[in-house]
Amino acid sequence: MRKPRALRPGDRLAVVAPASPFARDEFDAGIEEIRSLGFEPVFDNSVFERQAYVAGPADVRADAWLRAWRDPSVAALIAARGGYGSVQILPMLAGAGTCPPANSPTVRASTDLPDSSRLCSTASSSSYAISPVNCSATPC
Repeated sequence: MRKPRALRPGDRLAVVAPASPFARDEFDAGIEEIRSLGFEPVFDNSVFERQAYVAGPADVRADAWLRAWRDPSVAALIAARGGYGSVQILPMLAGAGTCPPANSPTVRASTDLPDSSRLCSTASSSSYAISPVNCSATPC
């Protein structure tokens, strides 16, 4: 595993929802915080999907994760929120050829998303770092 490179102003940060759903106002506040720090937040509209206690069907969440992960213009992935639902996408991330090469983005994840985050960072030579989730100052 490599040490993640420092993020630079203007870097594109992909916000994904691999686990639990979230309040839209908290998401919007997190996006504004990312912008205020000088980064360009990007996200797929599937981030707003809902299914019971998770942020949409597992295949939709995995596809969004992989699209962001494989996008060469993305410097890091940030989870909108952690939670149990992240383990549901592991089988979809673990397939042959799923993980990208060494130039893949850093995964910035909360402490309850380690498995899905470490899976690809271990299989490739990309990096993984524990960071806060993308929420406002109020608890998620």
